[in-house]
Amino acid sequence: GIVLLALVGGWFALRGTPRTAAVPGSKRLAVLPFENQGAAADDYFADGIADEVRGKLANVKGISVIASASAKQYKGSTKAPKDIARELGADYLLTGKVRYAGTGAERRVQVVPELIDAHTGDVKWQQNFDADLTDVFKVQSEIASRVVGALGVALAGTEQAELARRPTDNVEAYQLYLKGRSIVNTDPASLRESVGFLEQSVTVDANFTEAWALLSMQLSRLYTNGNRDPAVSRRAKEAMDRAVALSPDGARSRLAKARYLFLVAGESNN
Repeated sequence: GIVLLALVGGWFALRGTPRTAAVPGSKRLAVLPFENQGAAADDYFADGIADEVRGKLANVKGISVIASASAKQYKGSTKAPKDIARELGADYLLTGKVRYAGTGAERRVQVVPELIDAHTGDVKWQQNFDADLTDVFKVQSEIASRVVGALGVALAGTEQAELARRPTDNVEAYQLYLKGRSIVNTDPASLRESVGFLEQSVTVDANFTEAWALLSMQLSRLYTNGNRDPAVSRRAKEAMDRAVALSPDGARSRLAKARYLFLVAGESNN
């Protein structure tokens, strides 16, 4: 029972305040999946940018961000923004278009976010970002900051720091992490594919907390999904321990620990 409570607590800590009802006086925002205008293989990157911006905005007290599970159902939707906003109960929608440009070391990322007032249908803010791929973290932080400003929300010092926080300084590790995260199926083959990307990510950056945490969670899923391999269990614990060591109070570290205790350690004690 304690482990189950820890799992639930970690889940809500990761997602932030439940978004089924807006905080009184807050602006209710839905961050829709960003449109990938490049190759289909780059879908994971467009989704990753939207997720990162959504996560940053969810930590701002004056904004109630609608849960990603609700917003992601509109990926590729042709519905009018007003209709989507009405269905989600949103005051504002944040949409975006993402494209890779160039090759190799000269590769650039182009992002065009657009903040829409759901009540009028007017564009409240839009800006073109064109930056080196290595500056993608700066672009994500800038988008979140500009949205906060356009909504007229005041930031506390800790919130400003969170908007500027980078999950890693290594773009290669980040891309591998996004590829691993983009695999949502939970069959053993898909989980192994996800684990493969995440193992590469933490090899490139051994201090990437989110990658270690997700690696542990995917391995815990793999262990309980018809694969009781002791090596998988050991690696899940190693990844969980590393995430906790890097960020003892981090939401993702706590979730990874709760999931390991519930899915792997809990089963071993039964």
